[in-house]
Amino acid sequence: MAQLISVKLSRFDGSPWGFRLQGGKDFGTPLVVQKTVRDEGESNLAHMRSSWLHRTDCTS
Repeated sequence: MAQLISVKLSRFDGSPWGFRLQGGKDFGTPLVVQKTVRDEGESNLAHMRSSWLHRTDCTS
């Protein structure tokens, strides 16, 4: 069984995150990073541990 963790994300400047989340507890499915947008050749998620993410789509 997967470990349940809580994550709080905050932005102060109103700019887009560069990724889309799908699923979660309310939907009875795993939370999945559905889409990421690369900015200057580097994913906006580059500083997150890859073991936390399940990437299903990536747009250049």
